[in-house]
Amino acid sequence: MTTKTVILMDHREELLGKTDQVVAVDDLSAAKSKWTVLMEATVEYTRILMDVCATNHPVMVMTTDSSLKFLNTWQNQEGMSKILETLAVIGPPQVTDKPQPDLTAALQQCIDMGLSNSLLDVQEILLGNSPSQHARIVCFTAVDNPGYCADIVNEYLESSESGGKIELVVFNLVPGKEHVETCDNGHVIHNVKAANLFQCVLDCVIKYHHLTITTITSIPMKVGLIV
Repeated sequence: MTTKTVILMDHREELLGKTDQVVAVDDLSAAKSKWTVLMEATVEYTRILMDVCATNHPVMVMTTDSSLKFLNTWQNQEGMSKILETLAVIGPPQVTDKPQPDLTAALQQCIDMGLSNSLLDVQEILLGNSPSQHARIVCFTAVDNPGYCADIVNEYLESSESGGKIELVVFNLVPGKEHVETCDNGHVIHNVKAANLFQCVLDCVIKYHHLTITTITSIPMKVGLIV
């Protein structure tokens, strides 16, 4: 079954706060911001999907910027280079007097995108088959009450009467105890520390897309001499 993935990156100014994950450069060390940690994990999740699963698992990436910026579309799967370029343009959140991005509206937009037809869906329709109505929304955020994300998705699906299946996965940065919450309709919330987020994301993408990791060791190095 084809599963579309809509990845949502939170872009509120609260994410400028520091984490306990430290990066060292030369003789200097600094704590990573929540935005940096979430952005790195988002890029890795997206890269794996685009490199390994692009044939039957299209992916769309968006941020909760003030205008809900899309980094790509179902029709425009240009790859990681385009997404990285757009991320560089968007940059980290900015401290501003303007209203902060609305996570509720962003999740609702993700649902609409997940239930819309991708190029693979269009191809299935042209072949006389039914398009996929299954989508996974992957949200990277840092909020005090991540359970309300699942409530938003459930309420919006009930009101839209779309008949599609939406699976929500939330990666939520927490400073304290890590734990996993399973909500109604199978939505999953991973409350995880910054230092463990990358591995948590890797484990999940392997599980969701039935991937395996192969480690190759003891490869002899071929040394050539150019005369």
